[in-house]
Order: sequence, then structure tokens, then C-alpha cells
Amino acid sequence: MANPVNGDVLEVAMYVDLVGQLGVNVRHYVVSGVVGGGPSEKFIADELSLGISTRYVSWFNADTAFLGVKLQAISPTRRPAVTSTSGAINGAVVSDALPDQVAAVVKLRSGMVGRSKRGRMYLAGFTEADNTASNSVSAGTQLAISVLMTYMLQPISVTNAGAVAILNPVIFSRKLGTHVPIASYAIHTEWGTIRKRSQINRGDAFPVL
Repeated sequence: MANPVNGDVLEVAMYVDLVGQLGVNVRHYVVSGVVGGGPSEKFIADELSLGISTRYVSWFNADTAFLGVKLQAISPTRRPAVTSTSGAINGAVVSDALPDQVAAVVKLRSGMVGRSKRGRMYLAGFTEADNTASNSVSAGTQLAISVLMTYMLQPISVTNAGAVAILNPVIFSRKLGTHVPIASYAIHTEWGTIRKRSQINRGDAFPVL
């Protein structure tokens, strides 16, 4: 099993089951500060799956589940992906789900000019408890999103028996193959819409490798 080295770009895909509709978010990290050969990519995937799920599911009801993550080194050398379901869990909020295409939008900023230097995340799984009377994202929900963003959009140190790797969040351009560090984020107070792909039972499922 491969261990990342300094300069590797890791692609992390997060999978959520929205009652038969699959929600996927993808983020990228650049590896630095490797000590002791670094932890394995599988160990990193397990740590990220746990770290993300405990924060992501805070607004899920029992019908919505965090399924896990897929991690893959994509640059400068592409390696086989690994998956982790260590953070798989259903939510516990007692409230009816909002329509599965409703999303909270988080704008990602690098402080640089250009389309390849900014990004967005579309977060799903919200309930009526997250919606205000004016149909916007509640203050409490914005705080819960901030907790997730604080974890994901700051350097993450992963340690296993003295082996260390630091994951630095970046905005990655597939077209250019370049990346820039994320400097800040902003949560939209109005709801957005997830682009529909397909249903889980039509082949769009958490990957089994």
C-alpha cells in the first residue's frame, strides 16, 4: 500500500446517501511535512472519513447517511485509489429532509484572480430544521457548516506510530493541472441546488475497490 510523499496532490471524494440519491463532494490536498515515511494512503483515508463524517452528519436525519471517502494520489504520479467506510454513519436529527437537490453553497477563495483559483462546495443532507421562515440557511446551520469547513479547509496533520503527513487544502485545476492554497471561505445564506447525476441503484454508488 502506497505512502504519500511531499508534493503529492491527493483527491478526496466524500459520498453521502440522500435516500437513494448520491451526493459527492471532491476536495484536494497537497502533502507536506512527511516524517518517518508518512502514514499509508489507506490510513489517511480512514482518518479523513472519521474526521469528516463526525462533522458532516451533524445536520443529517436518520434517512441520510455518510458512506465514506475515496482517496487517490493524482499528481505528479497517479496511483490506484483507496476507499474507507470507517466514518459511515446515519444522522440523528429528528426533522423531515429538504428536497434532495437543495444544497448549502460554500465559496472557496485563494485571494488570487482567475477562475482556476476559486471554487465551491455544495453540501447536502439538510432538513426543515435548517431552513428559516424566509427559506434561507439558519444561523445554527451556518455554524455547523463552519465546524466542517474549519476541519477540512485547514492543514490536517495525520499521524500513525510516528509517521506523519500534513494535508494542505488547495483549489486544484484539472484543466491546467495547477493548484493554489485556500485562503478563506464564505457560506451563502441562500440555498443552492445540486446538479442531478443519477440514482444509486442505477450504478452511481460508493465505489468498491
